[in-house]
Amino acid sequence: MTTTPKRLLIYIAEPYLLDYFQEVVEALADLPGLQLERAAPFHCDDSAIRLLLRQQVAAEQCDLVWTTAELLPWMPAEAQRIASFHHAGYGEHRFLLHPGVLDHADLLFCASYRPSAVLADCDGYRPLVARGRQTPLRVVPVGYPKLDRTMAAVAARPAGKSVLIALSTLADNPYAIDQPLRACIERLLAVGEQVILRPFPRDIVQEPLIRQLLVDYGDHPGFALSEGSYLPAFAAARVMLFFGRPDATTAFTFSYSSLRPCLFYQPQAAQGGEPHPLGLALGDGEALAEQALTIEPGRWRVRLTQARAEALAYVGTSAARLRQVVGALLAGQPLADSYSYHRQPGDGELALATLQRLEAEVGGGSSYLLMAHLQRWLASNRSGASDTELMALCQLLTGPLGAGPAQILLQALVAVGPLLQARLTEAQWRPLWALAEARYQQQPVPAPWLRLSLLRLRLLANDEPGSAVLAAQLLVCGDSAVLHALADYYQPRDASPYQGACAAFVAHSGLWQLDLLQQWAARAGGYDLFGDGRASRMLLAYLKQQQWPLPQRVWADEPAAELFDGVPVSRLDGAAATSVKLPLLIASPEFAAPIRQRLLALGVAPALLIDLATKGG
Repeated sequence: MTTTPKRLLIYIAEPYLLDYFQEVVEALADLPGLQLERAAPFHCDDSAIRLLLRQQVAAEQCDLVWTTAELLPWMPAEAQRIASFHHAGYGEHRFLLHPGVLDHADLLFCASYRPSAVLADCDGYRPLVARGRQTPLRVVPVGYPKLDRTMAAVAARPAGKSVLIALSTLADNPYAIDQPLRACIERLLAVGEQVILRPFPRDIVQEPLIRQLLVDYGDHPGFALSEGSYLPAFAAARVMLFFGRPDATTAFTFSYSSLRPCLFYQPQAAQGGEPHPLGLALGDGEALAEQALTIEPGRWRVRLTQARAEALAYVGTSAARLRQVVGALLAGQPLADSYSYHRQPGDGELALATLQRLEAEVGGGSSYLLMAHLQRWLASNRSGASDTELMALCQLLTGPLGAGPAQILLQALVAVGPLLQARLTEAQWRPLWALAEARYQQQPVPAPWLRLSLLRLRLLANDEPGSAVLAAQLLVCGDSAVLHALADYYQPRDASPYQGACAAFVAHSGLWQLDLLQQWAARAGGYDLFGDGRASRMLLAYLKQQQWPLPQRVWADEPAAELFDGVPVSRLDGAAATSVKLPLLIASPEFAAPIRQRLLALGVAPALLIDLATKGG
């Protein structure tokens, strides 16, 4: 009798995870009774992911599906849903899960921790897992196939002599790195070191800082850029210098595969540096370079070997372990070294105490997950949170979290601030705002997104003068999130400050061809504008500030009123397309191309459509 193979669909939505899942695919490729398939559309935009999943994945017939936490809600409901715990940074000291796993996963393949550590943390973590779940969640350590491959590849190459400078995504950095990074590079090049720069791949084309570094140092014989596979750079380096989170997966992958140290730039580090499991954290770029010149990698080998053994399960045998686990799933057999969460009496009650205990042990690096858990908690308690729970939340924010980095506290208060402000007295919530301001002021050079968090907090506290200062700093960065924050505050009150901010954003963002806008605005016969969203509102504010003629009409899909910021608005559908006689300027800088195609399909004459977006937009 022939048994029908069970189908496992591995869905990969982010390119940076491809190498991890490639190892998984190779380990399971010839497993009896398994039909293995992959889907890898590489869509990062949320709406694109959802559309694609609804069309291509939700209707798939499969027995198991393995994907990332963010995509679990969209997977076939009848399949066993598998998530991985590996890419949150296995330098974290505790077992903290993404909320998407807690709500939607049936199985968690834990790729980071020793079974004993997983089981111990699972038990203490149960109140968070239980909230919102009716079915058990099974946790199974499976080793880390990607690390095994990296270990083998690095060991097969000659011992490294270069200095590898690695960066996390610049947008995620809570502090500016331009000056310390340049000081570090220049010091190393000045003494004849071979420097390899490894930015986050997306930043090479998106971040002006990286492009400028390549212009400034690209011709130096001692400078090289690492693109594509990271394995040659890992093998060539005797030490890594890392600018970013101190629990970054990249740093631990380097040190655990090569058994060579990593030095971290952390501006808050004490003078002389602070110990780190992989090496040392320093607060000065040139000091980081000096330490790299004097460090002796060989002396770290024993220490890193021990740290790796304490942190990871099944080192060097991950593929065999993964085959064992999936084989047991296919055969319906018990899973060794596994744990199942089951609801117990009281698990549905407040989970903030569990978060507070875990955060006290974790520290700042992995506390970013607290934001997601607080939002998850809010979603289930938005109308029913008791005063006791809110006061417990305040204690959490002023406890270990408040003592941590500024970005963690600011993000937390942005997430929960409206609820606190609505339910607590000003004497109760005002100290939290003051604490966040104090933490922010300690930042040497705050990154734009950190300033944006503080802007939202100041707006929540009705601090209009302080908000205006931050908004002016941020608008020149071309970040539309600044306008979203200002709109949420000003539009229900007084539109004039928001109009000024819109005009400033249009002038500085570089998203529109303003010379083209001026040309059509000056046209004797007039012009129209398509869209009744934020982009059109920004352009109208700019037109008014410049005292240029406004459009004759705004066309929109579903007009909400007869006027849009004082301009008549009309519905544009197939029947109305012939009514478009004037040049129609497309306001959206992000979706100009699909909007043009749709308007053409409706019957608008091609010669009338004008794209205002810049080529880059």
